[in-house]
Amino acid sequence: GLSTAPATNGPPGELVGLGRTEMPRNVAAGTGGRHSRGGQKIAIFGATGFFGGYVVNELGKHGHNMVVATRGDDVSWRHLKPYADYGKMVPSYVSIKDEKSIRDTIRGADTVINLMGKHYETKHYFPTLINCSFEDVHINGAELVARVAREEDVKHLVHVSSAYAKQDSQSRWARTKAVGEERVNKQFPGAVIVRPNTVYGDEDRYLIAYASMAMGLPAIPLVENGQAKQSPVYIGDVCRAIAAAAVNYTTAGKTFNLSGSQEYTTKQIIEYVMSQTGRHKPLVDVPVNIAELTGRLINNFPNPYLTEDYV
Repeated sequence: GLSTAPATNGPPGELVGLGRTEMPRNVAAGTGGRHSRGGQKIAIFGATGFFGGYVVNELGKHGHNMVVATRGDDVSWRHLKPYADYGKMVPSYVSIKDEKSIRDTIRGADTVINLMGKHYETKHYFPTLINCSFEDVHINGAELVARVAREEDVKHLVHVSSAYAKQDSQSRWARTKAVGEERVNKQFPGAVIVRPNTVYGDEDRYLIAYASMAMGLPAIPLVENGQAKQSPVYIGDVCRAIAAAAVNYTTAGKTFNLSGSQEYTTKQIIEYVMSQTGRHKPLVDVPVNIAELTGRLINNFPNPYLTEDYV
């Protein structure tokens, strides 16, 4: 589980903190909970994404100070506010292409957590105008965060990758994830690598996607009859592990592969979703090349629900 470090007492009024989260040294550590002083100063990239809320909540339960990086405005991070005690979480407005904003976010941190990842490349309505590519986020952004963390004397770095990260994968998404791991380890020796399998939970892009298909399509397409296998893991379990690794320095240099205890085919997952939603649709087998072409075409839209990499 997570542990709380004792407070270090100093002269009254002396301040320590993570940039904009200042806290007197003589505040008692407490016995645990959001009102205690957790002892860690943590910068979190990707805090506003799917994983972010769960990780912030886990760390907030133990009173840690957090700076949450966001590319948006106040609306993008305000849903995180209830997860931390008053004054223990502040935003930092960043761009992964702007080193100064990354450095300002990291400066003074004990630990950095990188949750950044993309399932599709952010684009404008004209398909060729890609705003943020897989390489920008999974490779260059990850490498920049790791390098700046090392240069700012951060003690501990947790980098979240994927169980599917392989440099020889047919998926460009998976290849960039693998290269990102390699760059992070080079820039920050001793980084913790977390490699979750397919993740499900509230607001996921997994079960909800299948439920949306069951609601909106006359039939649900299956690639190779849905025989691809996966071991889905619950988002809460994954993020508890990430938070635990972030405050436990003995995890340095380790790689954690996080998968569920059961293996299922895609067809089994879809049948389960239909049984739970009460929306039963016929399943139609689709050849791989047709599915890839469809994903390539849909990927031209700004918020695609299917991409070639997903196939």
